[in-house]
Amino acid sequence: MTTTDLIAFIVGKDAPARKELAKLTKKVYGMRSAIVHGGDKEMSSENLVVNHFMRGALGELLTAGRFKDTKRLNTICEMLLDAQYSY
Repeated sequence: MTTTDLIAFIVGKDAPARKELAKLTKKVYGMRSAIVHGGDKEMSSENLVVNHFMRGALGELLTAGRFKDTKRLNTICEMLLDAQYSY
């Protein structure tokens, strides 16, 4: 399970949105890694989009009913696994 998976699970409202969000987050994280580790990548407007979704994830964690009793990250990870295996 990755941070990308968690962000998509928390913010995405349906499967297509979660897939697109995961794809975008992976791309931006790859750019971030290249910048931090001395690569030649440059930031793009996609970075701002991911920042928007990160704020959305925080808002969702603080206000959504499904997370109201959640005190630990492990609980959210378990919720994600339950969702992944619910097919």
